[in-house]
Amino acid sequence: MVKSLIRKKIRSIDFVFAGLGAANSMLLLKMYENNLLTNKKIVIFEPNLKKIIHKTFCFWATSEEISILTLNELISNKWAFVSFNDNNSQPISPFNYYHINGSAIYNKITTCLNELDVIIYDELVDSMIISKQNYFEITLQHETILVKKIFDSRPPSFLIPKTNQSYLVQSFVGWKIKNLNNDFDVSSARLMDFNVPQNGFCQFIYILPFSESEALFEITRFGKEKIQKQEAEQILKDYIRKHNYDYEVIDLEEGCIPMTSSNIAIKKLEENWINTGINGGMLKASTGYAFHTMVLDAFHLSNSMIKDIPYTRISRSGRFKFYDRLLLKILEEKPYKGKEIFQSLFNNVTIKDILEFLNEQSNISKEILIFSKLPIYLFLKAAFNDILFTLSNISKSLLTFLLSLIAIILYIHGFQNIIWVILVIGFITVGLSHGAVDHLIDKNLRNKYDFFKFIIQYLFKSLLLGIVWIIKPDIALICFLLFSSWHFGQTDFYEWKLRQNVYTLFWGITLLCIILIFNFTETISILKHIPRLSLINKLEFLSQIQVHDLQFFVLFVAMTLIIITKSWKMLFTTLYLLLLSRLPLLLSFGFYFTFQHSLHGWKHLKSTLKMSSYEIWIKSLPFSIAGALLLAAFMYEFKNDPWGIFFILLSCMSLPHILSMDQLYKRIKMPFTK
Repeated sequence: MVKSLIRKKIRSIDFVFAGLGAANSMLLLKMYENNLLTNKKIVIFEPNLKKIIHKTFCFWATSEEISILTLNELISNKWAFVSFNDNNSQPISPFNYYHINGSAIYNKITTCLNELDVIIYDELVDSMIISKQNYFEITLQHETILVKKIFDSRPPSFLIPKTNQSYLVQSFVGWKIKNLNNDFDVSSARLMDFNVPQNGFCQFIYILPFSESEALFEITRFGKEKIQKQEAEQILKDYIRKHNYDYEVIDLEEGCIPMTSSNIAIKKLEENWINTGINGGMLKASTGYAFHTMVLDAFHLSNSMIKDIPYTRISRSGRFKFYDRLLLKILEEKPYKGKEIFQSLFNNVTIKDILEFLNEQSNISKEILIFSKLPIYLFLKAAFNDILFTLSNISKSLLTFLLSLIAIILYIHGFQNIIWVILVIGFITVGLSHGAVDHLIDKNLRNKYDFFKFIIQYLFKSLLLGIVWIIKPDIALICFLLFSSWHFGQTDFYEWKLRQNVYTLFWGITLLCIILIFNFTETISILKHIPRLSLINKLEFLSQIQVHDLQFFVLFVAMTLIIITKSWKMLFTTLYLLLLSRLPLLLSFGFYFTFQHSLHGWKHLKSTLKMSSYEIWIKSLPFSIAGALLLAAFMYEFKNDPWGIFFILLSCMSLPHILSMDQLYKRIKMPFTK
């Protein structure tokens, strides 16, 4: 049997355009205008070159921009005024609102391609692409293409949205109608008219009058579900009939644009692989507008090629991404609020200011003014949830490290009250609450009797330690410090995916020693308030040199543990604990306890209990209040010397929590990586 060997044809190409939608079309035109395609070999992968004919593109820009971007011959219509709902039209100077027919782009592209050395494949390249030293190798069925630069505008692939992200679509169905009465107002475009049924979504009519006799009426929906053609056409019929137009439909337009704050699965091999269009970040998530940004990008990209310098895009401002996330999250969770939001916006802010804001050209003071005109509760709630999610996904070690730096700066400049406010808020919301849901951890609580039994056992464990404090305070102190060390180490090790072993206890002891020994004078001062504690007699007579030796030994142990575990988070924790030693002892311990330990524990409770932060906090509230009142009552009773009783009572309340969390960590699967 003879096996036939077919040698693949090899083509050496200068440019590949993967997809020829609006982004790559405008880029190709800019490159053509700048003679960047002369005597170049080009390959285009596009299954339907004519698809752009049936699209229209709208945007706002200044006349000067239009000239610089050489768009004049493409523009079919422009409006100097726009309106919202049935309101009077407003001028948008220095902007105009522009409309471009896809057919104009197609015709110009076709003219250019006829003059170039181009091969067009009626497919979107999804074959193997390998990055070589100075080129890319694209392997097709019967040939191999070697290309120097790829412009990739293939349809995007979005990652699954995170909790604070959303995935919606902007779907639309439009009729281009002929007005038999010839009485359209051609001076003004209507961007949004919400005088249509919302049907549980955010939807509006968009009107572009091209002439006195022709206009585009389009129903647009922001939502998780696309608007269906039959539903859309009924809304269009009712709307046009309500305005008493005698008409006939002469063309149909429909489409769907992603509105998402989730990330794109970008494939970029090196600087000569350039993502364009949506893949290049050209789509504004909250509006669906992209064309103007695509043209600007094509302009700057072609200029960089003229100068033969690498092209680097300027990243979008983080605050505008934040604004987009907030709006999309509101529209995702409460789409019916969209009408209220946009009506508040357009009724209270000039359209010129709105357009500048949407262009991301506004300043913070103007943005604050704009948001003050919106339903503030909706945005504050969305902002709170977004910030909470962001903070919950930052490494708690890194978060506390940053907070420690801020605290040190505030302390140096005399703003101690601000530090206490930050700590108290954290302690009330998370620190105290994360230890007040132990009843949710116990799987044996099936009825009120089980719950009552749990409470009795919980209090009995606290009482036992209280009795030890009365009989042998030295033993009680040592036991409590060892229990706490294991608990702190166990929580950190679980979060850091480190195997629980003797190093868990060593780490807990080490971090407590850093807090206590580097604040040695205050530690002794607090221990003196504990009645009949004989251990204090040995500690308070340690010399300064001995204390320094202890501090050096603790740091040696910490560095040894960091090297053994190879944990950079343990290193960060050690560093910020050393920073915090410049603060009073209670602040130093409070920052670790609240912003690292408690947040770690809170995250583990959410994961195990399958509950939201709000649900956990509500269920913890009765026990948090009871615990806080108990502490306040005892401190009031012993108001002449409250700190000793506070420490003893806190240890008694902590012991059953430590035992409950130990059982939780033993029960759930530990995510070890080391």
